Amino acid sequence: MWPNFAHDDVIEIMISIALLLALPVFPAASPLVLPQEPSLRWRLEEIRTHEGSLNDNALGFYVNNCGDLNGDGVGEYLIGSPGDAKEGKQVGGVQVRSGKDGRLLFQLHGKHEASNFGRIALGVGDVDGDGVDDFAVGATRESTDVEECGSLRIYSGACGKVIHEWFGSEPFDKFGRSLTILDDADKDGISEILVGGYQPNGLHVKGRGYVRLYSGQCGRLLRTLRGLRPRDMFGVTMCGTGDLTGDDVRDFVVGSFYARRMEPGRQPSQGSVCAFDGRSGELIRRKFADDFTFAENASNNPTFGRKVCCPGDLNDDGIDDVLVAAPLWDADGEEKNDNRGMVIAISGKDGALLPGSEMQGVGRGSGLGHSLAPMGDVDGDGVGDFLVGAMAGGFVELRSGKDFSVLARVKGQSGKSMFGQSIRAAGDLDGDGRKEIIIGEPAARVGEFKKAGLVHIYRLVANSDM
Repeated sequence: MWPNFAHDDVIEIMISIALLLALPVFPAASPLVLPQEPSLRWRLEEIRTHEGSLNDNALGFYVNNCGDLNGDGVGEYLIGSPGDAKEGKQVGGVQVRSGKDGRLLFQLHGKHEASNFGRIALGVGDVDGDGVDDFAVGATRESTDVEECGSLRIYSGACGKVIHEWFGSEPFDKFGRSLTILDDADKDGISEILVGGYQPNGLHVKGRGYVRLYSGQCGRLLRTLRGLRPRDMFGVTMCGTGDLTGDDVRDFVVGSFYARRMEPGRQPSQGSVCAFDGRSGELIRRKFADDFTFAENASNNPTFGRKVCCPGDLNDDGIDDVLVAAPLWDADGEEKNDNRGMVIAISGKDGALLPGSEMQGVGRGSGLGHSLAPMGDVDGDGVGDFLVGAMAGGFVELRSGKDFSVLARVKGQSGKSMFGQSIRAAGDLDGDGRKEIIIGEPAARVGEFKKAGLVHIYRLVANSDM
């Protein structure tokens, strides 16, 4: 059966259902009709595909890159499949694949059935000091003596053995739901690991949420940050940034997409993002959805802060900026539950909206902003570009960090195949001097197998090269 995210990601599934219900009716396997844009500067050309081999395999539910594990000079990539089976049990899995040729280097499976192992995965650098980068994998429904507390493990990139493992502390904590790495906060020469959990009050209740910071070297807990109020969903997403405070330590941003301001005379805001000091963990600033004019047009919960991403310094002020997604945002003047989605860019210096950065989804129900990823400077203008996924719409866009225009767009099987559920920039896999792009499509049909999943590897080709 399709991996059970019902207890793990109830709110995410509600968002996905809302987006799918907002879609107009199309013939089977037909994606959202997108406008013709012959002037787009780039196109995405598929160079490699990985296929799920079981019903409900969910291959590509999460994709990410990691370091060069086999010493061939090309970075590898990770593919999560929380529906993968071993010995007839749906324990979940993660594939580690060669960036150079796509071959399987090794595969890991979860320890327990229905644990959602492979729900998230991330390269974390060389944690154990053996000269080979390591990686982390989350299993958000794993149980110990605490039901569905969730887990996160750090694995050796050299041999796959477990280096560190951590668990949530409360029932249905869903620990390991979000994950990022942070610069060396404790000055031991090894990066630290940030891990998010829900901290719910009961099985289906939105949690206050928390983020824990662990030492990458010894695995000890360094600090814990928590949401302001119950139901905030603090820590559902987070990302590292550059140095926002001038202390030469990289900082980080945490999304909290159900956070409410609750001030006299103001409507309650739904969603916020918080920037934190990487050295001390102190709050730098908090921005709510209704700090921005786009939220005034939202006829329902805009899910502001559902995804965050740092593409670099977009406005040339020397400080990294932040992308924030609101995938359930409704277009101004459209009917309620239009759900086309919105992504904005805010200044890392003061939290202000960057001019021209209000990016709307194309068409009703597209849900722009379901996924985000930095891409680096693709077009050579000195500003980092980025990827934006619209999972319900079945497409992914490459956008300019300078003017936020669409540089390229690619479509999947259909809006229901979850194309763009997870997106990531890989290294230069084919030696053409440009980064490749990894896109997961975990509900795609593969031959006779339903929801087996696909992972697509694309190269960027300039349309001027045609």
